[in-house]
Amino acid sequence: MDRKLLNKIDAACDEALSQYGFKSPRRGNPLIRLDEDAFGWIGLNRLNMGHALQLNPFIGVHFVSIMKLWDQLNDNPKKWPYKVGQMATVALHLGELAPDVEVFVFDDRRPIEPEAERMARTIVQYGVPWMRAHARIDAILPLLREREGMLGGFPQRIAVALFLQGKNEEATAYLDCKLQEYSAMTKWPEIVESWSTFAEKLKALMVADRQLDGESS
Repeated sequence: MDRKLLNKIDAACDEALSQYGFKSPRRGNPLIRLDEDAFGWIGLNRLNMGHALQLNPFIGVHFVSIMKLWDQLNDNPKKWPYKVGQMATVALHLGELAPDVEVFVFDDRRPIEPEAERMARTIVQYGVPWMRAHARIDAILPLLREREGMLGGFPQRIAVALFLQGKNEEATAYLDCKLQEYSAMTKWPEIVESWSTFAEKLKALMVADRQLDGESS
């Protein structure tokens, strides 16, 4: 599928989603603000079949507080700077919410706009209610824990989420538990070093919080 048609599909999807309040930043994912800290997030995975393009939407929530602090604590020297909505804090495939909805397929034999509108309506019907139901940190913690073993820094997100909820004792216990777990993996000392650095930085924030609480009391 040529680039001109791909761009036309992207534009049609952005336009359809914009009718329901989503905004698509340049080279970014469509977002809708849920509250001061949380955005609804859409990730459109593509399957280019040559003659057609299949879009597989992922539905998620992006928490500015979690992702920004995680970025600040990240010791990766090659990391990209934090950008609102660059990735979801937690997400799932739209098909989990709407298993009976047919996949979204675009080609040059049919009008693009109706399929883009069908996708947008499906996201609004099934995805947006899920986003709003998970627009609180306590609501996504169970989902983060379910994904703990997946790639993408979910243990770090769990620790940061606990800290932001004021659960410092639980966050400290989690940091120490994961350090012991990683330390047993002698094949990956770099993981131990990275987690240890992350844990030290987060614990330092906890100490600073306690000092502020002491001064204000």
